[in-house]
Amino acid sequence: MDGFGFLPRVGQTIIVEARAHFRERGFSNAESLQWAIARINSAPAREPEAAALEREIFSEAGVSVVIVNVSDVGEDARHALINLSAHQQFCRGTQRFGQADSVREIRELNSADKVAVVFSMNGFSPLDAPADRERFFSALDIWRSLGVRFMHLGYNNRNWFCDGCEEPTDGGLTNLGRELITSMEQIGIIPDFSHAGH
Repeated sequence: MDGFGFLPRVGQTIIVEARAHFRERGFSNAESLQWAIARINSAPAREPEAAALEREIFSEAGVSVVIVNVSDVGEDARHALINLSAHQQFCRGTQRFGQADSVREIRELNSADKVAVVFSMNGFSPLDAPADRERFFSALDIWRSLGVRFMHLGYNNRNWFCDGCEEPTDGGLTNLGRELITSMEQIGIIPDFSHAGH
């Protein structure tokens, strides 16, 4: 599910309007999202029927956890931080969703009739190229402390860590990729291979 996919349908119009408004003024999608989140959080109070319908749909579908990507390939750390902050703000301001950093927190949110939100990153664009290994692995630790619990090692194309699923060859993991997985396991980030090679 993409970074905007889980936001309530009562907020989609607000997001579309905000993007158009801010794009004309030179702002990024991430910056317009941050502004829109504040308005979305008050939308259920203005549109209780839509909010109730959405809660019913999630409940009937058995959705207990949503994984939200806060970065996309090619985006820098600034955009990832803005997206992460906006989604965290949304989780704090809603009665229907809550950020979860552990299995225990997912269970607690579900017991309170809330859908848990877990943050992920697509690829490693927001992390600098690993020329400075110590800095690179420190950045990984920082993203974990901010709430990121999943990371794609590769996203379709070859990178420092592995081949992507669109590469004609399948080189698997690089040595640095193996080191990355070890570090992720040590600090509690789950590697996501859904766009990596076969």
